[in-house]
Formats: sequence, structure tokens, C-alpha cells
Amino acid sequence: MLTKAALPSIGQNVELKGNLYSIDSELYDGPFSKVYTVSESGAQFAMKIERTVGPTRPVLKLDALVLKQLNAERAAVGFPRLIAAGRTSLYKYVIMELVGPDLQRLRRALPAKK
Repeated sequence: MLTKAALPSIGQNVELKGNLYSIDSELYDGPFSKVYTVSESGAQFAMKIERTVGPTRPVLKLDALVLKQLNAERAAVGFPRLIAAGRTSLYKYVIMELVGPDLQRLRRALPAKK
């Protein structure tokens, strides 16, 4: 779980690359990253963040590069559309299209169909 100090929290507005995003809810809180539902100008997105510094192995940059490449090739069937990616002094972020439930939740909902 990421340390909560100075990271975005539900109800907060954050300005990233000139756009103001409202943090609506938390989708996931793991040992390396957090995922929030955010909204901007009435549209909803997912925002994944990880600390800029710390002992964890960074993977968010790779996530952003893969999504960017897939989006550029228009070969992104089944992958969320990349909206924005960047970093602040405290965290790195990727804002992407909000899609359905994650695979872990789907597997739990259908245990006989693994």
C-alpha cells in the first residue's frame, strides 16, 4: 500500500497537464500502485499512480509506453485508450479510458469458468 501522505485522495481535484481531474473513488490500492476513478469535463477515466521515489520497482512508465504504442498503431483492441501520462514531484500517473472490472474480479465472479 502506498503511503497516503501528499498523494491524491477522494474528493480532491488535481491539475495534470492543464486539465483539472476530480478524484471520485478508489478502484484499487496495492503495494505498488493505486487506481482511482477520476472525472474531467463530465467524462470518467481511470488514473493509476505510483510514487516517484521509494523502494518499489517502477512499472508505470512501461504501462504508459505500451498503451501509447498500441494507441498509435490503432491495434489497441481490448486495451484502454491512453489519455495522459506524466509525473508530479510525488507520483507518476497514467490516465486511461475507464473499462470494466479487472480480471481478478471477473475470475471471482465465475469460479467454475477459470
